[in-house]
Amino acid sequence: MDFNGIVISDMQGIDYLADDFYLGVAKGVNAGIDMFMVPRNWPMFIEHLLSHVELGTVSIDRINDAVSRILTAKLALGLFEKRRPRDRKWSNHDSFGSIAHRLVAREAVRKSLVLLKNEHNILPLSKSTRVLVAGKSANNIGHQCGGFTITWQGVSGNEKIAGGTSIWQGINDITKHAQLSENGAGLDADPQQHDVAIVVIGESPYSEGMGDIRDDDKKITDVGSNINGQVKLLKAYGHSIELSKLYPEDLQTIKNISSKGIPVVTIIISGRPLIVDQELAHSEAFITAWLPGSEGQGVAEVLFGDFNFQGKLSHSWPQLSQPKMHESDKNDKSYQPLFSYGFGLNYQ
Repeated sequence: MDFNGIVISDMQGIDYLADDFYLGVAKGVNAGIDMFMVPRNWPMFIEHLLSHVELGTVSIDRINDAVSRILTAKLALGLFEKRRPRDRKWSNHDSFGSIAHRLVAREAVRKSLVLLKNEHNILPLSKSTRVLVAGKSANNIGHQCGGFTITWQGVSGNEKIAGGTSIWQGINDITKHAQLSENGAGLDADPQQHDVAIVVIGESPYSEGMGDIRDDDKKITDVGSNINGQVKLLKAYGHSIELSKLYPEDLQTIKNISSKGIPVVTIIISGRPLIVDQELAHSEAFITAWLPGSEGQGVAEVLFGDFNFQGKLSHSWPQLSQPKMHESDKNDKSYQPLFSYGFGLNYQ
């Protein structure tokens, strides 16, 4: 195909090619993979590849081809002339994580928030409003950051992410009339003490296959068996895009508070649109914050009117009666989403 670049495997990708790793090495190299990500068993990979070359099951020409492709790419990029990464100007620079960098991140948070509902113009909140802050993600920077942060599947809590602010911490910095729900479930909501509640709900961190929402794993298993490879399915995140089925405690938290007559401002942390019909119905205002990362203070600044909402949906938002999503939805006349592509309210 006249391709002059490099073919690189995914991490441990060749583990799926055969039941025997020895055979998988030969299959991968002979198929044209030039560079392999084998983080754990690389000594075994080298040993097996040497054996295959000696036995002739992998030709030395294929090895030379792979090596020449890799060296050609490195030469084209000037990697042999450049200093080592650790010796370059910005490597481990003191500015990393600085206030200036965090201000940019906070600005990105403010501009990416999308206001989906604002009944009776409950937002922006006055800084004198008595606020209860609840929900499992209200004081959880790990949930704000999502997967591939600190670890492959992300973390929960604030302990492992230095220097950031949770949404609760941002709110508490803006107003001294806010209280964090002791158990997170809003059971301590009191209409005599709280004028409004901010409830932060949504997804826990995930990445790659573990974030899949799948109905039927058997189909995938059947396909894998047909190509004589291994099928190693990562555990699916869930079997529905309905938030109330994935995290029933979120809806219960909202109800614990709204049932007492306290209006609820709901913020959803998620990596994708989910069906939130019920959560939306029990909320006076509803905001999607996506994965705002470490700077939860950016969310608080918009809630209390220091900045306006600017975000618009880059994908339509499904409703329970039509839970399908695809790339052409904005041009599909038969699709009636809950919120259309480009939707987003603001304080005007």
